[in-house]
Amino acid sequence: HIRARLAARGSTRAAVELDDLTLPSNQLACPLGSTAAPLAGARAGLLGTLGRWWNGGDSSGGGLPRSCARVAVLMLTVPLGSQVEFVYISNPRHASAEARAAALTSYGFSQRLAAAEADFTRKFDARFPIADALVARLDEQTGETPPSTSTEEEKNKPSTKKKKKTTKKLRASLRRMAMAALSNMLGGTGYFYGSSLVQAAPAQLRMTRAAPLFTAVPSRPFFPRGFLWDEGFHQLLVHHWDAAYARDCLAHWLDLMDHEGWIPREQILGAEARARVPHEFVTQHATHANPPTLFLAMHAMLAHLRRLQQQGQGDGAGRADVHAAQDSDNWSGAKASAAEEAHAVRDFFRGALPRLHRWFQWFNDTQQGELPGAYRWRGRERRAAEVNEELNAKTLSSGLDDFPRASHPSPIERHLDLRCWMALAARAMATMALQAGELADESEQGEELTRLASYASEYSRTAAQLEDFPGLVELHFDEDAGAFADFGLNTDEVSLERHPQTGRLERRVRGEPRPEFVRHFGYVSLFPLLMRLLPCDAPQLGRVLEQLTDPALLWTPFGLRSLAPTSSIYMKHNTEHDKPYWRGPIWININYLALAALRHYADTCAVGGEAQAAAHAAYEQLHAAVVGNIHRQYEQSGFLWEQYSSEENGRGQGTKPFTGWTALVALALGERYP
Repeated sequence: HIRARLAARGSTRAAVELDDLTLPSNQLACPLGSTAAPLAGARAGLLGTLGRWWNGGDSSGGGLPRSCARVAVLMLTVPLGSQVEFVYISNPRHASAEARAAALTSYGFSQRLAAAEADFTRKFDARFPIADALVARLDEQTGETPPSTSTEEEKNKPSTKKKKKTTKKLRASLRRMAMAALSNMLGGTGYFYGSSLVQAAPAQLRMTRAAPLFTAVPSRPFFPRGFLWDEGFHQLLVHHWDAAYARDCLAHWLDLMDHEGWIPREQILGAEARARVPHEFVTQHATHANPPTLFLAMHAMLAHLRRLQQQGQGDGAGRADVHAAQDSDNWSGAKASAAEEAHAVRDFFRGALPRLHRWFQWFNDTQQGELPGAYRWRGRERRAAEVNEELNAKTLSSGLDDFPRASHPSPIERHLDLRCWMALAARAMATMALQAGELADESEQGEELTRLASYASEYSRTAAQLEDFPGLVELHFDEDAGAFADFGLNTDEVSLERHPQTGRLERRVRGEPRPEFVRHFGYVSLFPLLMRLLPCDAPQLGRVLEQLTDPALLWTPFGLRSLAPTSSIYMKHNTEHDKPYWRGPIWININYLALAALRHYADTCAVGGEAQAAAHAAYEQLHAAVVGNIHRQYEQSGFLWEQYSSEENGRGQGTKPFTGWTALVALALGERYP
């Protein structure tokens, strides 16, 4: 019957309704061996016959005895290589039945998947172009050998045809990597629900209210949960793909804020999530912060809003208009006008500003240092008191975990990176309030406009104070070392030594700690550059650019290492089993910020000046180094990695796949920076 239907259609693919097939009722038998009584209408439709049989027959009394199991075996005989699919639909006689059934087959699914892939590719190519200059630099690094020619002079000339082929192949490979990075970032976005375990005071544990969280994750197999400081980097990439999608994620994070303005840094929501996390990391401490990287995403939104305003004003020239047109295509597939999208951004700002204000004030209330304008990450004192095995007490709240700080945690510490994060946050707050106020409708309430004006005024003053360069230098510039640094109670004469009785490694301090700048040059030292707090005419800018490109410090052919080899703690274990994490390896989130900062100074400092030239040269070299190494490791292993070795040929290490902030390579390829 099926073969006849195929022949009738003249096709190798056909839909056959089971109820069109017939089966003599005398072929129906009880599985135990007894023959069922004949049913009226000996050749009924298959499904109807089986239904009547199983249900005990009809008014004629035929059917399956109640003592028999209701099992039917349907055998189809088809040519080898055939594919048989069973599709279940309701109302099979309806005019739409065939179309509905076709959509549920593998063929129908394949068609829809192909259409979705084509749409993804179109959108990806529009939003993530690859910089031609970068491809050219990477192409030069491949060292392709030209083919043999007849003369010695021609041997030294590269084959134009082969060069074009190699360049095309390289571009395609970079594109595949970027598409995989973005796809895995989006595919790793999850919806979580539950409560967190929180310690608000010593010996005082409580569960937070149950809440939902829509968030990207750093690594689905190893870190399948939300991390606050990671998420700001994640949303830079997500926002470039889909602004509405990013706003949804950020809104969920802000809704996790408690009444005081604190957001737990690690979202371990529910019993199942807690079962997968080591015990020491489960409890979230209500006095411990995390870098406010969500403000990076807010800066991206502000740039997005400016592009939309330019489009609305008819400024269609240049790259900005291309971005604006792309940005109106949201994640649900609907198209929005520039004006509609601008209103959506403005509404988000207005809803977010009160929460962000509370968050900023929480930082000011709980993370202030002893001196005006100074800040200090909390949590180190507790670790130093509880764990005597750490070479240098971790600063988990900073996100840089084991990056070396002052050897002896104390209230006099001043943490450079936190001061710079607060400057970034204050500037974002001021600009968001100004933009939201400028876009106000005539019908807006006076109270709302007054609130926005108050935010704009307050945070403009705060940003000016935190961006004050002489104040930054006074608190954090070590004149003797010529570098920006933390300050605290410190000695370098600290080591891990084995206890003669227990054999365990324990911390030994042989020097007297004293108040001083902490001379461990590394990522923290770059933060005034990363947050663009250095004026173009400041001598410190030239000094930092020299340090950044010095191979004896952070520069490697694969990107910037996290800690300079000149540090006494470079690549040292923090405990016997705690390997160096932020003490040498290359991390892509900080390298991405460095690229963004270098590009900023190359574009804004006076053309031809020393700072502009140095920033431009450093940018081009670092851009090729970072992207080139990520690409090589991806081609060799098939993975994006958590970090990359600064000593072993840039080898990927740590967690894999790590499509959290390492996926920022997709933005770096097209020189897309906040």
